[in-house]
Amino acid sequence: MSETKVTFGQSADEALALLKNIQNIVSKLESRIENIEKEVSKIEDIKIQLISMSSKINDMEKRVQEVEDRNSKIEDSVELMSQIVNSALDKYTDNSDQIEILNKAIKALQNTKDNRKLDEDRSTRGELKFSFLNICGLKSKSLAPEFSDLVINNDISIFVETKTDKLDIISLPNGYSCFSKHRSKFKRKSGGIVIIYKSELEKFLTFPKTKSEFVQWIQFSKDLLNDNVLMGCVYIPPEGSKYSSVDAFTEIENEFLHLSEPNLKNVLIGDFNAKTSTLPDYVIPDQHLLEILNTDDTQTMHYFSDYNGLLTNNISMQRYSKCACRPNTYGHRLLELCKKMNMYIANSRIGNDKTVGKITCNDVSVVDYLILSSDLFQMTKNFEVEEFNPILSDVHCNLKFTLESQPYTNINNVKTVEKQVIKWNNNKQDKFVKFVKEKKSEGIRDIETILDKLIDRNDTVQQNDIDTAMNKICEIFNSSSISVFGTKCKNQKICKAQ
Repeated sequence: MSETKVTFGQSADEALALLKNIQNIVSKLESRIENIEKEVSKIEDIKIQLISMSSKINDMEKRVQEVEDRNSKIEDSVELMSQIVNSALDKYTDNSDQIEILNKAIKALQNTKDNRKLDEDRSTRGELKFSFLNICGLKSKSLAPEFSDLVINNDISIFVETKTDKLDIISLPNGYSCFSKHRSKFKRKSGGIVIIYKSELEKFLTFPKTKSEFVQWIQFSKDLLNDNVLMGCVYIPPEGSKYSSVDAFTEIENEFLHLSEPNLKNVLIGDFNAKTSTLPDYVIPDQHLLEILNTDDTQTMHYFSDYNGLLTNNISMQRYSKCACRPNTYGHRLLELCKKMNMYIANSRIGNDKTVGKITCNDVSVVDYLILSSDLFQMTKNFEVEEFNPILSDVHCNLKFTLESQPYTNINNVKTVEKQVIKWNNNKQDKFVKFVKEKKSEGIRDIETILDKLIDRNDTVQQNDIDTAMNKICEIFNSSSISVFGTKCKNQKICKAQ
């Protein structure tokens, strides 16, 4: 009121200026109010947006909760599925073990079937199959299926450098046995000879106990090979190695001479680590020297002319070899041993290796040999140097050959029937006497006739005449006993090569 009063007391100009000032203030206020209204409008829009966002957030929270609920259910499902999968895996593992066992059983049965078929085939043909391999560690290799196949495909398998001792257990196919000679002079496992053979052949094989660690001998019964055969299974370590010995060939020769017998046929099979190239393994004596010696000793002449056994069997005197190595010391020692023992290298002379001389070791040399006496070449068939198999050996190839033999399917127990007359029965004695009188009256008359003739001859009766009469009497009693008392069958087991 005081301002108003003052205003009205002022002059007109002042009042006008004041009104303009007021107008300006009001105008500014209006402008500010408009701005405020605009801001308020924006706030309202923001509020609406916030409400909308709040609603969306609530919706999202609900969706998140739904997702969480779903995830929880999925986790529960996954856990359940995991349990089901684990259970299935456990059952699969159990089933796998059972399937593996069944597969092994099926394979074993198949091997047994195949083995029996091989046995029947070989026994029908009358042959004995051999293999030889420097296996360089037998224990681990014996777990390989290829090892079982090699053993099953042969009657006798010879392995050297087995690196075994008496505590080692070798995995063998069913129906096979083994004989081992371990090296004992060194603490570290080395060398060693293992012979695996069909169990049914055991009664025909003898393994002499000898001192040399370089050879294990096998003596074959005449019932199996038609002749007595001596086989030496040899492993001689390489020249210059800590296991080598200059006496190896001497030991083999001395044991051979100790075990040798007249008319004995001989075999050496082994890794001799001897490189012989194509040098001769025989000696053709100078006829002039024989004339000078003027010997009539049959045994000496047979010894000097033994090489003729090769010519008789159309075996080449010339050897062949893919080995380009120069002969080493062991090679010369082996050739000297062959000449002394009248034995001949079969490599390159027979079988698939004829005129070839295939490499046996490391794609470089021939060091594994089959060596035969001259009279065994005609019995030996199918000699072959097989392709190298890295699963079975480090560097050596398998040698295989066949010897003619007696069929041995009947080596197993064979039952024969033997008839026995039942013991005397007093209750049937009257029947027995009656039977002799009625049924054997003709035989009795024959005996009476013989006795009458003997009485007439008096002093000229011979022992044979008496034996004839007694045989007739025994025949009557035996046949009558069989008819009256009967017989019974007795089973008797026999083992023989047929």
